[in-house]
Amino acid sequence: MTDKFRDRLLAHLLARASHDISRDYLRAVNERGFTARQWRLLGCLWDEDSLTLSELAQVIFCSQSTTTRLVDRLLELGLLKKRMDTDDRRKFHVSLSKKGRDAIAPLVAVAEAAEARIVETLGVERADRLKTHLEDIIGRFGAANGAD
Repeated sequence: MTDKFRDRLLAHLLARASHDISRDYLRAVNERGFTARQWRLLGCLWDEDSLTLSELAQVIFCSQSTTTRLVDRLLELGLLKKRMDTDDRRKFHVSLSKKGRDAIAPLVAVAEAAEARIVETLGVERADRLKTHLEDIIGRFGAANGAD
């Protein structure tokens, strides 16, 4: 490690690690015509029946307005479905359409293969410890920080 200011910052190191381990599958995401945020939104719906706009905003680290714009664009492309909440007409639930599921299935496979390479490189125990530490950081700082 160098003695540079940025290299002493955990936030910089976490961002750099995320960038480095995500590079290959984000390239595949871009090659299929999706932005990183679109992929994050579509990917988080992969194993969910549906999420509300506010739930989506929280899990993709975006403001409600940014999430709404992303959802609107993906609805236009036919990749998502939207339905009104049965109890609260102000809420909408968003889910993958068949077209959306078919479009991201190859990307899910790429992401899973990338995850397997990371675990293989680090080793299972080290990867599990890292996940535990990251979950702790998220638990301590996640709710305190806003989106976007």
